[in-house]
Amino acid sequence: MPPIAAFGFFCLGSALALLDVESGFGRWFGRSLPCVAAIASLFALLDFVLNRTDTHTHISPITPSALFLLSLVAMIARPESGLGALVASESSGGTLTRRLFPAAIIVPLALAWLRRKGQISRLLSGLGRLGPTDRIHDMLLTGLTVWTGFVTERRDLLRRQEEELFASLALIFPL
Repeated sequence: MPPIAAFGFFCLGSALALLDVESGFGRWFGRSLPCVAAIASLFALLDFVLNRTDTHTHISPITPSALFLLSLVAMIARPESGLGALVASESSGGTLTRRLFPAAIIVPLALAWLRRKGQISRLLSGLGRLGPTDRIHDMLLTGLTVWTGFVTERRDLLRRQEEELFASLALIFPL
């Protein structure tokens, strides 16, 4: 088994073991391990898609694809908290995340693949080599999408609480 696959499955196994932990650090650690596994699997998948002939991870594309899907499932396994709550939410933060999260993953992959095909067919110059910074940008875009969803979700919750407070005050002090 390639080391990156072993690392990803180790992270997923540890995350599943920590899935029901209620303490602060254990809960945070258990929620972040699937993210680490997803990032590792995306690096392996990008390495295969972009450098098929001289891959550095020596991994079949099926393994990182399955690892990535299992990581997503582990991230949303608990719909009462974390990413699962955000994705299941009917607020604008949940809607934003459901719409942008797949695009934040698929669009950079497709653009990098098209760029690589353009370089191979000599339609594009080889000056802009695909490197680790492209992969890091993809991860940052995905993280920014999820973070924006959480911020929007929090603002919606505060707005709803204020509306409920104003409604209860209007019952006590009618105009």
